[in-house]
Amino acid sequence: MLTLIETSFATELETIGRKIVYDGWLAIEVENIGSTIEQIQRITQEMKGFISQMLISKDSKVRSASLTLRISQADFYATLQRISQLSELTDKRVSSQDVTERYVDLEARLKNAQREEQHLFQLFDKAQKVDEMLSIERELTRVCEQIELYISQLKYLERRVEYATITVLLTEPSPSVPWILEFKWDVPFKIGFQILLTIIQGLIITSLS
Repeated sequence: MLTLIETSFATELETIGRKIVYDGWLAIEVENIGSTIEQIQRITQEMKGFISQMLISKDSKVRSASLTLRISQADFYATLQRISQLSELTDKRVSSQDVTERYVDLEARLKNAQREEQHLFQLFDKAQKVDEMLSIERELTRVCEQIELYISQLKYLERRVEYATITVLLTEPSPSVPWILEFKWDVPFKIGFQILLTIIQGLIITSLS
């Protein structure tokens, strides 16, 4: 029977070697987007990460910015915590995806394709007819393309596992509008115009009677 410590250790062992992709999303309301971006840049540098994308937009009312950070998996949660404390956090989401099976499958496909490539090279060396050589060359081209595809997909997964992604959405509060500008002047104007029209109609009727 496993003790609590042994069970915990066994669970830890199950996660060793697994490839997990981490993603985080933060929405923060800030007083000044420019100064907050500088703070996020400093935090990212201290965590040995980098900003892969930055978008700043401004419509008629609200200024906003979106930053995509790539942080080493080991510093993922610490970076989330530090950025969350910069200002008022309005939303926070964290997700993880286990891509171990996908990675192992790609490795197996790559090894099979490389073995097939070696076999085709051997056949090409033994081929004596031109049509045989051309047929083998076509197969080699197909296999080489597969190998390149598998390698690029493996590298992509490795980068996604090594560096977690944190997306930060920054927004400044909407500017307050003076009450005098919010007042709907058209309403009293319409009412006043109706009253004036009624008075005029009354005067006309009185003068005719």
